[in-house]
Amino acid sequence: MGDNLIFRFLSYEDIDDILKLTGQINSKINSRTIFSEDTKEELKEVLDNGGHFVGVFDGDELIAYRSVKIPDEDSNVAKFIKTFEIPLDKVMINDTVVVREDYRGLNLQNRTRDEIQKKFEDSPYTHKIGTVSPTNPPSFKNTFKSGYNIIGLEKLYPDEHNPEGYYRFIVHKSNDVEYYFTGEEKLIHHEDIEKIKEAIDDFFYGVEINEEGFILFKKADVKVNNNSNSY
Repeated sequence: MGDNLIFRFLSYEDIDDILKLTGQINSKINSRTIFSEDTKEELKEVLDNGGHFVGVFDGDELIAYRSVKIPDEDSNVAKFIKTFEIPLDKVMINDTVVVREDYRGLNLQNRTRDEIQKKFEDSPYTHKIGTVSPTNPPSFKNTFKSGYNIIGLEKLYPDEHNPEGYYRFIVHKSNDVEYYFTGEEKLIHHEDIEKIKEAIDDFFYGVEINEEGFILFKKADVKVNNNSNSY
């Protein structure tokens, strides 16, 4: 399994297959605190607004996909970052990644990320941002390995079940940002929401997680080069 997988970019014609796959995954997770399922209209909006989907196929069957969207002002989570300013017009959102259970362990999260970034080479979107549930350590462990840092923690994605939304780490990666670490560090368990919020407000940024579920936060001064066009 995994040797003959096909990666290709998806279009409007593939949206029903995306919905089918996400429905299968969501029925097994059965927890909105981890995964928020997109509607057909929301998936269309990703393409309408300049975003992309990359899908992974085994034969004719979609078994994984990743989406990147270009956010409007309302959906741009960079506006919640309090410790340094990210230019909102340079943000792309690593929005959703879904891998069918029997295809996990094939590094498809990273492989789809690498593939979809090809669509944004030499683009003005130099700040890559994603959101990850604090209750899903394997997912944000993977983002650390890909060079992302935790820079925020907010309640996002409100729905009829939870009008206040669900806690999500905001993770970020950009060549336009330099971290000047001071040497101060804190180890905080990923479930300790209040301590994590306090640390981030005090300019600590999450950089890795250990096997016991403790995130290493390092204090840093941050410089943002807002004039850069580098990818």
